[in-house]
Amino acid sequence: MRALRVDAIADSGQRYGGRAFNDGLREAAEHHVPIRIARCGDRLSTDDGVVLSVLSPCGTLLADGKNDVNENSVVVMLHYAAFRILFTGDAGFETEQRLLRERTDLRADVSRFTV
Repeated sequence: MRALRVDAIADSGQRYGGRAFNDGLREAAEHHVPIRIARCGDRLSTDDGVVLSVLSPCGTLLADGKNDVNENSVVVMLHYAAFRILFTGDAGFETEQRLLRERTDLRADVSRFTV
């Protein structure tokens, strides 16, 4: 089996005390994997035509709700040819409503909102 190489990790910048989250940050540091703060409008494309577009978070992170960790999840749309996948992390109702209010194109062949 071929080893997976991670070039960078996209993160919202939201701090969280969870063990899995902090273990991931520690592993990234040990393996010199940079953590990039993702914001709406960021795009990453590969030579073979895959495009990842960050849809959320936008602007300042939410900081006054009881579920900010989830609401500040990185939401991305993956495009490959005519195929689209929406990755929502743990984003909830507030993020979903903001994306709909802003008329963000959420059409996807595969999507998952975990509300």
